[in-house]
Amino acid sequence: MLSTAPSVEFKDYLGLAGKSLVVQEDIIRIGVPNTRALIPATALFSPLATTKNGQDQTRFECEIKKQMEKLGVKGRISVGKRRTFQVHGKQVVGYEILVSELTASASFLVQEYGLGGRRKLGCGFFEVWKKEPEIL
Repeated sequence: MLSTAPSVEFKDYLGLAGKSLVVQEDIIRIGVPNTRALIPATALFSPLATTKNGQDQTRFECEIKKQMEKLGVKGRISVGKRRTFQVHGKQVVGYEILVSELTASASFLVQEYGLGGRRKLGCGFFEVWKKEPEIL
């Protein structure tokens, strides 16, 4: 599992190391947190990003573009596979996203703030894209 947080909050997460969480009937053990610096990249990938009314891919792309404009990020968006998951019995639709043609500063913004919604559910996080042929 991946979580992002400002480095100043790192000490707050240390207290969770070694603890167990019960999620439904499963037990999840929390490991020792580690830090990783953001890496400047021309292309970033998110396996799942969601937006409100994201069932329509055109509306989804428009919302992602609006969020990029709000961050002051210019880049090219490529939408990949449609993905779904359930939250409280409701179907949520999202997509893979590749954002390319980024400057170093723009890539830091996308990695720091993400794109789309439902970040608490793990959506909209971006990492440096490793050019794998089966993706997009």
